[in-house]
Parts: sequence; C-alpha cells; structure tokens
Amino acid sequence: MWTGLRRYRAMRLVFRSPFWRRSLTALNGCRNQGDAKNLRRRFELLRAELKRCDWSDAVSEKFGEIKAALERTGQRIEDFDVAIAAHAIVYDAILVTANMDHMGRIPSLSIEDWSA
Repeated sequence: MWTGLRRYRAMRLVFRSPFWRRSLTALNGCRNQGDAKNLRRRFELLRAELKRCDWSDAVSEKFGEIKAALERTGQRIEDFDVAIAAHAIVYDAILVTANMDHMGRIPSLSIEDWSA
C-alpha cells in the first residue's frame, strides 16, 4: 500500500489542501488526455481510499465565521483555504498542510506540517 495512504488512514480524517487542488486538476486532466480511461481509473482508486466530508450547514456557518474574523483583523486568505479550514474544524479533523502561514491564522484549527 502507498506509504502516504497509510498516514491518511492513521487519522480519523485528514484534509490536505494541495491534494484537493491537484485532484480537481487531475480530474480535468483525465478528461483531456489520450489515455483518459486508465488515468481516471487510477485516480478513482486513490480517491476511494480517502474519506471526504459533505459541505453541511455547519460548515457554511463556520466558513462565514472564519472569513469575517480574518477580514476584521486584516488577515484575509483564499476562500478555498477558509473552506478547508471550516470543514476541518466542524468535523474535528487535523489539517495537514505546508501552508502554516495562512492556516495558522485560524484559531481552533488543528494543523500539522508533514513537509519536513
């Protein structure tokens, strides 16, 4: 089994913002490549191993709360990052990211940097 996947399974739930950004790009790439079926199959195998969370009303509330707090203090970050943080907080997850500068601005967000 892929080593990184074991690390994901070790936690109850993990969000890793670069992975999700890359997965959206990968889905687009799967549709535009000559070997689209094979690429899509491989991508689906990986994606099936990772837990995902719904965008619930609680996540929407937390998103607004985080975004407003950051704007009040002049510490805005990308909406996509706020959405990931909101999911992690609502679902009581640890956010794994190398973007400690932005994510570290959000109180009550549990974060870890595995890039070292």
